[in-house]
Amino acid sequence: MATTYVKRPSFTSPAGSFKFPSLSTPDFGNIKFPKPDGEFKTGLIVSREDAQPLIDKLMPFWQEALNEGQVEFDKLPLPSRKKMGSMKEQPFFTEEYDPATEEPTGNVIFNVKTKYGIMDRKTGEKRYNKIGLFDSQGVPLAAGTAIYGGTVGKVAFSANPYFVAGQGMAGISLRLSAVQVIELVGPGSRTAAQHGFGKEDGYETSEDDAETPFDDSKSTSTANEAADF
Repeated sequence: MATTYVKRPSFTSPAGSFKFPSLSTPDFGNIKFPKPDGEFKTGLIVSREDAQPLIDKLMPFWQEALNEGQVEFDKLPLPSRKKMGSMKEQPFFTEEYDPATEEPTGNVIFNVKTKYGIMDRKTGEKRYNKIGLFDSQGVPLAAGTAIYGGTVGKVAFSANPYFVAGQGMAGISLRLSAVQVIELVGPGSRTAAQHGFGKEDGYETSEDDAETPFDDSKSTSTANEAADF
């Protein structure tokens, strides 16, 4: 796809909750849907109010990608265009819905990702991509730090236009470059609510032995923003 961008624009998101992250180690898919090159990825759940400034910034680049995509769509053979009808406009974020009520939650989801294994066009050799992982103070995370769903943080990414000729689809991909962790959820640190447990009548541990109480505020809700790194 032809593009007018000399350098891809970069953005930093507001703070949000990570959904199905693969950040410390790449995701290689599964037997049915393998990802041979692997990818670093996460969904980022953000309140619509907090997300709107970022949406406004991305919208012109998305519209430009659609315009360029339309040019490419018009070049397709007539039978293909007739079959597809019109070019598909792929949004760069989705609304979040409550699975129980099927009603909007008031949040939106951005999906950011980047390939792990990349073919170097100059040498023809495969190189392996890395993403920056930082804590709330901008200090790099220790190698192997596990980042689970529900972790609150920000993502840095670039906006890249694309056109998929076989599907007649255009949009922008949000290519992940770095992550800032504000509230880490790792193995053993998930709250009872995040495991799907609610309060019940029965045994209660003493205050001296208690660790993490039920806290619904750390499931998919967003946190207050920390300073950009």
